[in-house]
Amino acid sequence: MPGNGTEGITIDNVAATAASVSFPEAMGMDTQGNLYVGQRGYVHRISATTGLISKIAGNRLFSTTKETGAATDVPMDPSDISINSDGSILIADATNHRVRLLSPLRPASLTISSGNNQSVPAGTNLSISVKLTDAAGLIIYNEPVTFSVVSGTATLSKYTNFTGTDGIAATVVAVGASATGAVTVRASAANLTPVTFTLTASAASALPTVSSGGVAGAPLSTPAIRAVSSNAIASVFGTNFAAAGTSRIVGAADLQAGKIPTTFAGVCVQVGAVRAPIYAVFANQVNFQVPALVPDATTADVRVITSCGTADEKISAPEAVPARAATPEFFYFSQTSDGRNPIAGLNAVTGQPVGATFPAAKPGDIVALYATGFGDTDPSLDAGQIPDSIARVKGNVQIQFGSKALPAGNILYVGIAPFNPGLYQVNLKIPDDTADGDMAVTVLIGSQSTPVGPYLTVKGSGIAPSDVGKHLELLRIQRMGSVDRERLEIRKR
Repeated sequence: MPGNGTEGITIDNVAATAASVSFPEAMGMDTQGNLYVGQRGYVHRISATTGLISKIAGNRLFSTTKETGAATDVPMDPSDISINSDGSILIADATNHRVRLLSPLRPASLTISSGNNQSVPAGTNLSISVKLTDAAGLIIYNEPVTFSVVSGTATLSKYTNFTGTDGIAATVVAVGASATGAVTVRASAANLTPVTFTLTASAASALPTVSSGGVAGAPLSTPAIRAVSSNAIASVFGTNFAAAGTSRIVGAADLQAGKIPTTFAGVCVQVGAVRAPIYAVFANQVNFQVPALVPDATTADVRVITSCGTADEKISAPEAVPARAATPEFFYFSQTSDGRNPIAGLNAVTGQPVGATFPAAKPGDIVALYATGFGDTDPSLDAGQIPDSIARVKGNVQIQFGSKALPAGNILYVGIAPFNPGLYQVNLKIPDDTADGDMAVTVLIGSQSTPVGPYLTVKGSGIAPSDVGKHLELLRIQRMGSVDRERLEIRKR
């Protein structure tokens, strides 16, 4: 018999012995042995074959002036029930002083409601549904619909489901991860002509893969800096980051709320649990700014996500990268296999590039050298934030220039490069007694040093006036480090 001994609202299609009932006052049985129970606000039927209880009339309310409509929309207070041989039901509605007639709806039409003719990648889940109505187009509620896979590789979340109050029954089709081609699913109900869904599974897009040791400082020093620090500009290398030939670089129009976007060209880079600002996306390389790392962390997991933010999102396995307070390294005008590279820099007074193929610096010049990975600043900056003023590096700074430690008075500024998130600059005055030659420059931030090899060329003759016009071209390392100024570009390898 129905009821679990507690008062409550019955949920459809549960075992009758597990159902809660509320003041059952009327019962009746049809010729098939199905039991009907009238309780406050509802009439429920208990199937003789399955033992499941389901609502067939009432909407929990008692009093009404509504006379006709779908049985589940009409309030009632059943005090007696009688079932006729044709399946119609008479209900004594005590509170409303009426006798109500429930005429059975005969399923007459099964149609596709949604989900047909979809094309999805293999391994995708998708929803399909059908609608069941009678000859007059009225919905059929709580009628079982059977779904089956006729062809192709797929599984279903439900092989039998019941129509809801909207007459719709649905299931979710999980297309096999290795399946391609057509998948056919059939739905049938109440001896009606079945309906067929035709779905197409295409080859699944490959997972992004980060190469072992594939995360490095964006300047790509030799040897590479294979560690990360907060706010540094880094590159991640691997496969299946984007379609072959992709070359997308963030511009001013791509900013989100004035910041570097964390989703760009459908790609995200996640460092730990935080999405990183992205500067550029290529098929096998993504350049990004490292978000704030967990304090005292020794490693950070880096992941690449494709189709980021969509149902088809794919995430690479994590690449564990050493985490440091600073990962200082310079940007370069050009690079050599032995790591002896000319540092990217400008004459801070004239704004002209110095060194490499450009005129050399001279003793007494003030130069700005560009780098990344210098760590926290004061004031602090969020990753992706475009700084509009200076912010000095917090860590203790020492600079070796040639064979000598640079005097503190010659270190004018070490901090963020305004309007260039993740880019730092070192403003220094070249000592007056500096001899001509390639001066090795090493910057120590706390205990972390820039790589050995970068240099700045110094010559006492300085820049000849006749050469100034030849060198008006702005510094280019590779487009991506600057958002709205063509000052620095981070190189794609």
